[in-house]
Amino acid sequence: MSKLNLKIKQKKSSTPYNNRRKNLLIVFLCAALLISSSLAFTLNRTSFFASATPNVVEVNNEIDLREAVKNAESGISTVIAFSADIQLTGNSTTDAPLTIPADKDITLTSVDKNVFWKLLSVDTFNTIIVDGKLTLENISVTHTEGHTGRGITVNSKGTLIVSNGKIFGNTVTDEGAGIYNSGTVTLSDNTIITNNTATNIGNRGGGIYTNAFYENKKSSIINATITNNSAGKSRGGYCYVR
Repeated sequence: MSKLNLKIKQKKSSTPYNNRRKNLLIVFLCAALLISSSLAFTLNRTSFFASATPNVVEVNNEIDLREAVKNAESGISTVIAFSADIQLTGNSTTDAPLTIPADKDITLTSVDKNVFWKLLSVDTFNTIIVDGKLTLENISVTHTEGHTGRGITVNSKGTLIVSNGKIFGNTVTDEGAGIYNSGTVTLSDNTIITNNTATNIGNRGGGIYTNAFYENKKSSIINATITNNSAGKSRGGYCYVR
């Protein structure tokens, strides 16, 4: 009897131990499931953002172009694709040029990579003013023949990247008819800067004028062509002043 009682006692004493094992196993499985779910969510979320593409807007007129720039999210890359030449309008330095605000990251490109659509400015005004970041691809920045005005002004905090673009046919009585750069400019991938004129006798940098006097600003030229530009004083193609 004593042996039987002993066995019964041992069997009773083992029950809490088994329960504890089962509880620990359940806790472990739940934890593993939570970790697995969290990891799957993280991977899916990472994949989503990694595959995210910039916002793309197609335009064929000035109103839609200006609205697309205005509505672009701050700090988010926005691609604006031209499907026609666009003539800007306006009668002042604030409303005539296309201005890229300091918080915007804008790419102007062409719907058809084999076509260079033109962005044409109002007579006597800049075509584009860059305070934020602007990338030009397969876009020509110019003025109507016989009109005057600068192609692009890049202000001190601005960044301009021109990839396979054209800046031509701009004329100013100041310096930097094609591009006046006080920020950062990169020209690459067969970009062409041509037939821009700084007319006054004391002017320089018909094609590009980089003003780095106050800050260490720069222009980078990689596989680009600067040709047939002129200036009243010297350095018709490119001038860097520091």
